[in-house]
Amino acid sequence: AQTKANEKAKAGVSDGWVLVCLVALACGCGIVVEILESRPPEASTTLIPSQFTGEHADRALAHVEAICAMGCRTIGTFENEVLAPRYIIKQLQAIRDQADPNIVVEIALQWSSGAFATPFLGGIVNVYNNVANVVCRISHRQQLDRGRPEAVLVNAHFDSSLGVPGAGDDVSQVAIMIELARLLSSGQSALQPGDRPVVLLFNGAEESNWQAAHGFINGKGPLYH
Repeated sequence: AQTKANEKAKAGVSDGWVLVCLVALACGCGIVVEILESRPPEASTTLIPSQFTGEHADRALAHVEAICAMGCRTIGTFENEVLAPRYIIKQLQAIRDQADPNIVVEIALQWSSGAFATPFLGGIVNVYNNVANVVCRISHRQQLDRGRPEAVLVNAHFDSSLGVPGAGDDVSQVAIMIELARLLSSGQSALQPGDRPVVLLFNGAEESNWQAAHGFINGKGPLYH
């Protein structure tokens, strides 16, 4: 009887270890999968080398410094509603002046008013009046000859949170978009006849919870859609 009891005890211990090992194996597999899925993909060596050069990066840094030097750009301030759009439009106009003959660069300053419901903070109605967007649409002329096809939208915002110049959120992306306009409008990287147009939306009211984005979506005119 004692022998049978010992055998049962050993079997129980063995079964317990098997269960522990299975749980450990499952956890280990889950950790491995999580690590593999969170790793960035390997860089492809078959892609065309980037046309974004050090010169573009230097200009982008200059854009960041110029806009941040304006100071805090909360919605409704002179810095956000006048100075920042004026700077962005000036840069885009210079790019348009140097664009290839087959590239059409259209620029517009959009002012929007409206309201929309959002579940933010338990549900509010977000109301806004005269928020600014700078919109730039870049197209190959042959595309325009066939009408106005759907475009690729790229968006970043130039307004900032209270008390900060917003270099990382989101002026650095605004600066890259300005240089992207340069790349798409001239040289080897310019849009080709079969390429879709690109709409660059420089958004002037994101920190106030998506007001300018809503204004853009509801905007009227061929530049906005």
